[in-house]
Amino acid sequence: YGLREGRAYGIQLIMDLLEKRGLRGTFFINAYLDSWYPEKEVAEMVASITRRGHDVQFHAHPEFRCFRRCNPGDMDCRFRCTRKEGRTAGTSLENQIEVLREGALNLERWSGRYPVAFRGGALQADINTLKALKALDIKIDSSLSGPNHELAAVLPVNQLGVYERVLEIPLLAYEENL
Repeated sequence: YGLREGRAYGIQLIMDLLEKRGLRGTFFINAYLDSWYPEKEVAEMVASITRRGHDVQFHAHPEFRCFRRCNPGDMDCRFRCTRKEGRTAGTSLENQIEVLREGALNLERWSGRYPVAFRGGALQADINTLKALKALDIKIDSSLSGPNHELAAVLPVNQLGVYERVLEIPLLAYEENL
């Protein structure tokens, strides 16, 4: 995100390219960026997307939350934190609800709208993630990514699916037979 030598890169460049073709995009923004970057700057980035008529939705890299708890140079703390607090998939439903609620409220504060869609960081999501999304009234997940993904046990691969009243719109679709 940003400008370098007068040229737009990242999100700004993508918005420019979409707008030249009369299109708008959905940008899944890491809802924990304020743990590393000043919240005012994160809020301005999100506002710049919505001002231009694009959509902002919930992307989760909750391991960023560890930057609030650990000195940046304390790698042991950061390692312990990312294993314990910085995850969603593979943790309890209660933990996922707590972590995802924090992110959803961050995005609502920055964009003025509660998110309706979610994509797990590194595409991480499990059945508890879908249950947490339902509990938080987030209606769409886009984390399922192929036949080896944990959600493939309960949702169709490369197709729309519904589980726990959460609509799965796979972000990545590809053929298994290469």
